[in-house]
Amino acid sequence: MKQVLIILLLLIALPSSAGDDKDHNQDPKAKEVEAIIEKTEKCMAEGNFDESLALCLKATTLLPDVKDLDAHISVYNNLGVIYRRRNMNDSAIYYYNRALDCAVKYGDDEWLTTLALNLCIFYHNLKHFKDAEKYLDIAVRHSAKLDDESMVFYCWQVGALIKSYAGKLQESIGYSRKAWAMANGKGGTDDMRLRCIPTMVSVFDDLGKTDSVFHYIALGNKLLTTCDNEITRIGFIQSRAEINYRHERWHDLLPDLLLLANKTSSGTLSSSLYTKIADSYFHLADYRKAYCYMDSARMFTDSLAAKDMEAKLAEFNVKYETKEKDMALALAREQHAELRMQRTAWALVGSIVIAILIVVILVIRHRHRLRVMFIRQCAEMNEARQYIIGLEDERKRMAKELHDGIANDLLGISMKMFNVSTPEEMKYMQTDIDRLRSEVRNISHGMMPPDFSRLNLNEILNAYVSGLELGEGVKINCLYHEDNRWDGLPKSVAYEVFRIAQECISNAVKHSGADNITVSLTVEDDGATGLLCVSDNGHGMAESLSREGRGLGIIDERVKSLNGCISYDSDTQGTSIKLRFPINA
Repeated sequence: MKQVLIILLLLIALPSSAGDDKDHNQDPKAKEVEAIIEKTEKCMAEGNFDESLALCLKATTLLPDVKDLDAHISVYNNLGVIYRRRNMNDSAIYYYNRALDCAVKYGDDEWLTTLALNLCIFYHNLKHFKDAEKYLDIAVRHSAKLDDESMVFYCWQVGALIKSYAGKLQESIGYSRKAWAMANGKGGTDDMRLRCIPTMVSVFDDLGKTDSVFHYIALGNKLLTTCDNEITRIGFIQSRAEINYRHERWHDLLPDLLLLANKTSSGTLSSSLYTKIADSYFHLADYRKAYCYMDSARMFTDSLAAKDMEAKLAEFNVKYETKEKDMALALAREQHAELRMQRTAWALVGSIVIAILIVVILVIRHRHRLRVMFIRQCAEMNEARQYIIGLEDERKRMAKELHDGIANDLLGISMKMFNVSTPEEMKYMQTDIDRLRSEVRNISHGMMPPDFSRLNLNEILNAYVSGLELGEGVKINCLYHEDNRWDGLPKSVAYEVFRIAQECISNAVKHSGADNITVSLTVEDDGATGLLCVSDNGHGMAESLSREGRGLGIIDERVKSLNGCISYDSDTQGTSIKLRFPINA
């Protein structure tokens, strides 16, 4: 987030280049330069750096005839700021040095403070942190000689930013509080107060003081309506957006990102914005817009790569044309050498064309993979959501069984207790209690997660079937086959197969009318596929399909998670369910 705070400091208040004590009898070129400087600073305040650059370059053509060093410093300093804003560091440092030379000759502490602050930010952007702190100290030293509170304010403000970058958070807070106190003092303005907030919220967020962060964000929201400096406003909005992004406040974040995207049109920053916009839409479940903005971010990245390639080709063409001219001069002496050079040049051009085609193909393939990955992620999220819905349905069904079955039976027993008068009635009540206990025990065993750390799936399934109490006339068998291959089955697979077996047994007991149920677990001949079979001699499952569709839906979701397949063979003579699943991890 700290990178966006630099924008707030692009326009440090510059010393006036048209003081009252100036000679009003300036020559025409000096007056023209003064007018250009005034217009330049106005364009910079409005964020129009293209027009500012054109004006400054025009002013440099007039400076040789202007003796006023103040005008020289203004023009060179403005060029340093503009080139720094364009990330043209060589040009920026060149004009900063020229401005500094003039300021030293001029002996003006106000200009020396301004230039030191600009160089402080410049070196900090280059990650030369020691140089940045050195120029910060110079700016503070010169500002102490001034009777200008605004320059002192900017020193504290820049100092807060520099110290936060250096990880000296407590020092940064100290600088921030001094700047904030001045911004709220007698000469303070809404623009000064709004400039202070981004650095403070960044540092408070790094310190984990969330309450302070959002307190100052709220103050900034109010100042935003009264501050008329567009650069300050944009800097605060960027800071607010970064805080909301950190804290995943997607509803508050999205409007700021869309606003910044409309005001930004250059390369990497736009790509970053569109990526965050896509992330916000994704978390707000608007997957179509998320995909569109993610694609836009990739397009910006691709555009930058294309511009870089064009620059390289242009550089090559210049070099090639130079070589071609040299070859033309030697044409009379070595015609055979010319032919060889032409062949080499054409081969080189062909190689570049092939390289460009390869890059284009790779970019297209990469974008296609990203699109496929995004669609796959959406599908996986949908499958996970359906699976969770299935589990919730399973819990609701269990709750319904407890409510409609066990609870009603308990109520009936409770009512019978008041009418018991004979031992025979007591015996019937005991039978009901035993049956109810068996049902509770079966439900408890069904809900209890099996312990696969001690036993394998084969052993747990056998123990579960052996422990079921299904009442008189109903018999359940487990065809147990000891097999060491079940020991290596992943716990997640074993758990899903066990739950499927439970559901199949439960359906057979409740809906088939069967009195004989058989469960078996074997490994097929290929050694890599497990087979679970649950069969009964009931009246078939045609009726249960419409009545218990949720139960079958849960089974199907579990089968998908296993990457297995299940078949149902049912008629009036009984039902056989077979589940095949891979047993290798």
